[in-house]
Amino acid sequence: MDNESQEESPDEFMDSKTWEESLDKWMQDSESDDQHVLVRKPISWWIFFPFAGLSITDQYPELAKPVFGDVAIISKKHMESVLRRSLSKHMPKENFEQLMEWVQNSFVEGVQEVFQSYLAVRQTGILDSDNETTHKPDKLALEAKKRASEISSLLTLFFLANGTSGETCGLVEQIQIAMPQNITILGADYGGSFKFSNYPLNHSLASSPILDSESSLHMSSQELSNILTQNGFDNFYQIMSSPKRLVPKSSHNSIVQSSLRLSESVLSANFSTRLLGAITAIEILLTKEITPFKVTKHRVKTLLGESLCTQYKLENVFTTRNNYVHDGKEIEEDMSTKAIALALACILSYSDIAHLFSSKDNILAYLDFISTSEEIVSEWNQQEQQSFQNLLRHAQNRQLFPFVIKPTQ
Repeated sequence: MDNESQEESPDEFMDSKTWEESLDKWMQDSESDDQHVLVRKPISWWIFFPFAGLSITDQYPELAKPVFGDVAIISKKHMESVLRRSLSKHMPKENFEQLMEWVQNSFVEGVQEVFQSYLAVRQTGILDSDNETTHKPDKLALEAKKRASEISSLLTLFFLANGTSGETCGLVEQIQIAMPQNITILGADYGGSFKFSNYPLNHSLASSPILDSESSLHMSSQELSNILTQNGFDNFYQIMSSPKRLVPKSSHNSIVQSSLRLSESVLSANFSTRLLGAITAIEILLTKEITPFKVTKHRVKTLLGESLCTQYKLENVFTTRNNYVHDGKEIEEDMSTKAIALALACILSYSDIAHLFSSKDNILAYLDFISTSEEIVSEWNQQEQQSFQNLLRHAQNRQLFPFVIKPTQ
């Protein structure tokens, strides 16, 4: 039997009592005012963000136990059921049908077909009733968007790291920056006739890395939660998914902002944007104010190990960046891919040690101490060298990401 035709289970569908009571209050307040919504007391809201590349197979939308604490991921096909259960008793049928039509058509043409899920962010607060006249973004909605972007970056980077194709998932709004544009060429021969062709302009552009509806990943929200702790992502997953901060503020902010920057780079259609964004993500983690690239590279080598930095061509990546910035030399796909791999490895390794230090400053001091000590370790006797090894608080040389390894011909 089709899932949509099955009877909804109140217990599994959502933890609705408190939320429905809030909705009752919401509708009562709005009935006494000409504005569409006027909420006088803070209540809980769900704010939905279309998400592409991942299809959730849950029988019911898991709003009762969000997989990310304050963020759930639900199938697009459940949206009508969510709205119907929550709102249909508060409004006439024709008004509800108009609402559903608005929800289904409130996307850029062509986008409705490419996404399969929603990130649902739970927020508590008051929606600003003046927004309809002032057109100012609502603070509550902006906070929800910020949280959705954090979870989206976690998913984008996880599925990139664990796949071989370089494809991944992301918010629908990010598809627009991931699609190379087609161009039309008109040519005239000497006889005066014209011909034209339409083809993708692929030079210096990457194909869209967001999985389309036909090749999207299929799994339940519980399966998603289980796999996110695999392949060295456990600490990063915990930091990004928890509504509460698990590591010192300065380290937490660096991890989150670096992840947001890298995920934006991954979803860009331009190789230069990818490489520059990846290096910026590294700098967010491993620099304070103005830091020479030489120091940044030493910190990367200390964090990841010499072998991995050689595999990902650390020196070449930074040289490519300099040649682009100062001489305008084009960036090739391979270098942008290596840069993304370097930044992602840095984020994961940094996340592994963030809980061991009281601040970002102390993490950088630790990396600088290890880097300087390694330059003179050959001067020490065996016991001193062993004592130095005992000071190391992180593991180096994590496994290569599959998307970087070129398939054998």
